[in-house]
Amino acid sequence: MRTILLAHLKKMAALIVSAIAISIFCFAPIRAQEDTTTTTPDAPAEGQTSEYYLSLIAQYTYLILGKINGDISTYLKNISDMAVSWNTQDNSTESSQLQQTLTSYGNSITTVSQAQTALQTQILTDLFGPTVTSENLNYANDLVYQSLYGVRRFDPDPRRKPDGSPANVDSAYNYIKTASGFNIRHPLPPLGGPDPDAISRYFANYSTVMAAESFNSYVLSGLYEESRNGGPLNQLQTSLVQQATQSSWFTAIGGENLGIVLRQILMFESQAYVLMTQLLQTQKQQLAAQTLTNTLLILNNEDKEKQLYSKATGTRQPM
Repeated sequence: MRTILLAHLKKMAALIVSAIAISIFCFAPIRAQEDTTTTTPDAPAEGQTSEYYLSLIAQYTYLILGKINGDISTYLKNISDMAVSWNTQDNSTESSQLQQTLTSYGNSITTVSQAQTALQTQILTDLFGPTVTSENLNYANDLVYQSLYGVRRFDPDPRRKPDGSPANVDSAYNYIKTASGFNIRHPLPPLGGPDPDAISRYFANYSTVMAAESFNSYVLSGLYEESRNGGPLNQLQTSLVQQATQSSWFTAIGGENLGIVLRQILMFESQAYVLMTQLLQTQKQQLAAQTLTNTLLILNNEDKEKQLYSKATGTRQPM
């Protein structure tokens, strides 16, 4: 490989020298017609213009070829060494230790996730206590967050159709309705009444609460859709975590061509971009949730505000 590169560079150098020579010869006739009556120590004597430039060509050609034979060989050796180092299999101790650490980390993620899921059945049993049974609380599955992960307090669901067959109950969807506040009914604001100010205050309360509940349902609906696809850490994500942390994966990329490794890096970077986009969306939702929380706090402080205003003005505000 080094010999081939050296041969190509020498050919290129020869072409460059030829181009320089041709350009100088093209200028030589023009210089020959110039007035050379006045000579300087560095200028050629009259009638010796061609010989002068030919000697310059020979001199600089010799210097160029010397430079090529000297420095280019060193450059080629450096390039060749770099190419070899890029394609050499990674057998370093540091990479081996890092590989073991990442493998252990990936295995711990999977192990903790599986253990957490397995623990939920016991947690739900302790949460409701021994007095709760499928007879006196047959809708218990609608009340637990674990329903989003396929874990239920009573499995199968104790609710039955009139004919005794199992009911087609979506506990995960029922949970997001409960957690969003859908089960708390709010009467519609009246269109008219004897106290317009009271109607206006109730309308403000109704509007704020419904806005908060609709946001709650929107955020929780994402968790619901994830539960239908196997949960946040679904099978595909688990597979990617295991692939990216297995020892066989590091062994494979340690001996692959650099071009393949770079493409694999780009694929993982594209996945990281997708995850960053999801994180940004989550942060926006967290900011919106904080805003709604502040609004509800303002709403709950309404009575206190009236009391403070009454004391400040010495008047009694209508409730």
